[in-house]
This record gives sequence, C-alpha cells and structure tokens, in this order.
Amino acid sequence: MAALLIFHLRAGVRIALRSFAPVFSVILALIMLNVDPAGAVIGIASAIFAQRPALAAVLPTVALAFLFPAWAAPKLSHGLHGWIRHLAFTSRCNRRGLALALITAQMPLGIALLCLAFVAHTRGLSLGGPALRWLLVLISGSVAALPVRRRLMTGAMSVVAALLALLGNWGQLLCAVLVLLAAEAVSGPLRHFHRYSSWQDTDSLLGFRIAWRALGWRTGATTTIALLPLGATALFITNNDLPPLIEAGAARLGGCMAVAVLLAGLADKIALRRPPWPLARSFPWSAAQRVTSDALFLSLHALLPVYILFVRHPASGICVLGLMPLLALRAATYIRRIPQLRVGAVHFLAEGSALAALLSLLPWVGFLCLAATPLAFVAARNSERSLKVTCWTDRHHEAIGDPLSWSES
Repeated sequence: MAALLIFHLRAGVRIALRSFAPVFSVILALIMLNVDPAGAVIGIASAIFAQRPALAAVLPTVALAFLFPAWAAPKLSHGLHGWIRHLAFTSRCNRRGLALALITAQMPLGIALLCLAFVAHTRGLSLGGPALRWLLVLISGSVAALPVRRRLMTGAMSVVAALLALLGNWGQLLCAVLVLLAAEAVSGPLRHFHRYSSWQDTDSLLGFRIAWRALGWRTGATTTIALLPLGATALFITNNDLPPLIEAGAARLGGCMAVAVLLAGLADKIALRRPPWPLARSFPWSAAQRVTSDALFLSLHALLPVYILFVRHPASGICVLGLMPLLALRAATYIRRIPQLRVGAVHFLAEGSALAALLSLLPWVGFLCLAATPLAFVAARNSERSLKVTCWTDRHHEAIGDPLSWSES
C-alpha cells in the first residue's frame, strides 16, 4: 500500500510541476498589473483567511481548487486499468491513491495559499481555522474530480462539503469532514477514462484527419498568402473614389483571387504530402466520396476569405460563395493530376483567375458556375476513377546528395 501511495504521489508531483510555472506567471501578472500590488496581495490574503470569508471574494480560489484536479484527473487516471491492476491491492486502494495524486496536483495553489497565509499572519490574523477550512476545500476538489462510477453524487457531496467548510463554524467543519467521508464511501470503483474522443473512428472524418496531419501548420502560411489579394483590394477601394459598380467588381475580383490562390496552394500541398494512394481503393469509399471529402476539406478553408469579403461587401461575398463549390471541385480534380503534372497548380490558378475576371465583370457568372457544379463533380469523379493504381510517381527532391540516385554523382 505504501508503494502504491508513493507511486501516485510522484505522479501528482509531476503534474503539479507541469502547471506550476504557468499558474504562478498568470497570478504574478495579475498582481503586478494592479495599481497597488502590495495592497492587492494584502486584500486577497485578508479575504481568504478571514474568520467568516465572503463567498464572492473567495470564489475564484475555490474554482481553482476544483479546476486543478479536474484538469489533472484524465492525465493521472489514464493507465490505471492496465498492468497496475495485477498488483496486490484493491480497487479502493487504487481510488485513494488517485485521490492523493489529485491533492498533490494542487501544489501550486497550496503554495500560493501558504504565501498568502504568511501575509495574513503579518497582519495579525488567526490561521488555525482558515487553514483547516482550505485544506478541506482542496480535498473536496480532489474528491469531486475522481472518475468514479457515482461521479455525479460524489461531486454534489464534495461541493456541499466545500460550502460547509467555507461558511461554517467548527461544528459545520466537522459536518464537512463527515460529508467527505460519505462521498468517498459511496463513490464506487474507478471508471475507465477514454483519453481519445469517439469522432476519430467515424469513416466520414478519417479523410479530414489524414489531410489535416499531412498539411499541419502549412495551412497557416498558405492562408496568409491567399489573403494578400483581399488586402490589395481593400487598399484599392479605400484609396480611390470609385463608383459602386466598379467597387463591387473590384471586391469580387479580390475575393475570387483569394479563394483561387488558397485552393491552389492547398491542392498542391495535399497532392505532394498526401497523394492519392492505392490503399484507398481497398477502403469502403467510392470515388465520389473521396472527391467530395477533398472538396469539402478545401471549401472549409476557403470560407475564411469569403467571410472577410462578406463582412465588407455582402453582395460580392454571395457571388464568390456561388463560385466556390466549382473551384473546390476543380481543385480536387487537380489533386489527382499534380503528382504526374507538376504544374497542375498553375493550371488551376489560371482557371481560377479567368473565372475571377469574368465574375468581376459579370456578377451573374456566379450563378452559372453554381449550375455547372454537377459537371465539375462528374469530371472530378472520373479523374479519380481513371487513376492507375500501379502508376509510379517519382519523389520530388533534389538528386544531389542522394546515394541512390543515378542521375547525379
């Protein structure tokens, strides 16, 4: 039993050390930004260690006492249903060890309370009763965060115990202790904590996850570059006195170019980092589903420039929104061509620029593009179907320095 408690104690210390620096940095920043930092510290200490503290004054501290264990519980309980269950201890011992770890995880808050207790002592305040009160609050927060079978009941009893400890006299402190003991007795065994969410197992989002992992932070750089046409358009409209028709046409041109540049950059990166691979043919997805998944993924990213344009020019934003499904499907088509046609992104950008020019001159072109979306979908699906599974695609890298390359020494 002692070895188990030491194990949980060390785990709680590691979690506490992880949260120590950010918590103290935030607390120190809030104090230093105050007009009178010393007065703020004295006021907090006097409110926390008062004989009858006001609930509004100590509510942030109580919230931290419950939030720290709730944050640490998933990290500390993960793995408690593995090999550790083969050791010679009961489920109750395991639960109590986890409770000790959760109490230890509140070490940053405990150290802060100790510092405030020193300040309160210098002000002549009594520390015996308030110290016991805050110890019971920390224990209540730990018991409430335990992932047990009757967590709702345990959490409610822990909140009641914390309120009794904060607002009561010595008799109510004793009642708070009894409520905590009752909560620990009725809590039940630990439940298995699911570390990962269930949405990752759905077939409809697996393609999104693969694309996200392939791109990563690169979407930020591509989006920044794509917003440059919108910025140039905004400067052009702001620095010139334009008629309403010319201003609307310029807004449509900038919005379409931003969407085209964004989709071209993303399509090029997806084609190189997540090219269409033969294994996808063995999954229970049709060619239409694979193309639709790529088009939706690209469209979600393209909503940002469309939204920015819609805020300034709603009518122009609607026109560009009508063009976006066609461009997304054409980009999904070029994803299938880029591995063999390395300038495929340039070809798509040329198509997008031509459509942007037409839309800037003729607003009703957006409705024609929306009507042509089914044709673009058929073309993208046929492009996916026509891919050769056994087609060899060379890797895009410099041959110099590659010992397996025969083209360069």
